[in-house]
Amino acid sequence: MRKKRLLYGILCGVFICLLVNNPADAQNVSVTDYTVPVSRADNLRIDGLDFNFVTVGEKIQVENGDGGLVYKRFYNSLPYAYSFDFIGTASYNREPLGNRVGTFATDLDIKVQKYFRETNKFFYSLSPSILYRKDSDRPQVDVTVGLGYGRFINATPLRKAVRIEDFLITEGIITNHLPKNTMIELGHIIDKKDEYRDLYGDRSYENYWYEDMSNEINKTGLVLGNKGNVGPIGILRMREVPIQENINDRFFGWDASAGVQYQVFTEEKGIKRPTPA
Repeated sequence: MRKKRLLYGILCGVFICLLVNNPADAQNVSVTDYTVPVSRADNLRIDGLDFNFVTVGEKIQVENGDGGLVYKRFYNSLPYAYSFDFIGTASYNREPLGNRVGTFATDLDIKVQKYFRETNKFFYSLSPSILYRKDSDRPQVDVTVGLGYGRFINATPLRKAVRIEDFLITEGIITNHLPKNTMIELGHIIDKKDEYRDLYGDRSYENYWYEDMSNEINKTGLVLGNKGNVGPIGILRMREVPIQENINDRFFGWDASAGVQYQVFTEEKGIKRPTPA
C-alpha cells in the first residue's frame, strides 16, 4: 500500500513538473500562417573609383583611371515582385604616344512576376536583359517570357523565428511563447536580409537587422530583466540561428511555369540570332 502511495506521489510530481515546464498556451503558429512580407530596397553606389597620375619631371609616366556605378532596386511581395539591377564600368589609359584609350560596359537586368489577380494562381513573368560594351555594334538584348500557375511560399524564415524563440525561452530571457503575430513579423524581418544588406551595406546591416528583431520581441512585454530588453545575451543567441545553425527549409504550396528565351538583338549586326530556348 505504501509503495502504491509512493508511486502515486512520484507520478503527481512528474505531472506538476511537466505543467510548469510546458505552459498551457503553447506556440500554435503554423507554417501555413506565414505570409510573404513586403520587401523593398534602393541602393546606388559608386564602386572602384580610382585615378593614378605619375610624372617624372614634365613627362607623364602613368595616367589611368577606372570607376563603376551600381544601382539596385527590388520589390518582393504578393501579388507581384520585380527587380532592377544596373552595373556600369568604365576605364581609360594613356598610351606612351599620348592617346587616351577608354572602354566601358553596362549590364541591365530586369525581372517582373505578376499574378493576374491576387486571389488567383495564374501569373506571368518577364525578364529582359541588356548588355552593352564599347566594342559592340549595339546592345545585346535578351527577353524571357513565361507563364505559370500556383503559389509557392518559402516559410523558412518563420522556422528560424521559432528556433530563436526556443533559445530565448531556454535561456529564461522571455517568460512565455511569443504571440503569433509577433512570430510572423519576426519571420518577415528575417526574410528581409537582402533588403537590410542593400540599405546598410555588408559591414553594417546586421546591426540594424538584429536591432529590429529584438525591438519586435521587446514590444510583447514578455522579456525578463534588462528593463524589458532582450539584451546582449539574447542578441548573441538570436545570431546563432541565421548565422551558425543549419535550418531545414520549410515550404508550402506549389507552382509550375514554362518560358521562352528570345534574343532580340545580337552584339554584332552580322551575327545570326540563336534559336529561342
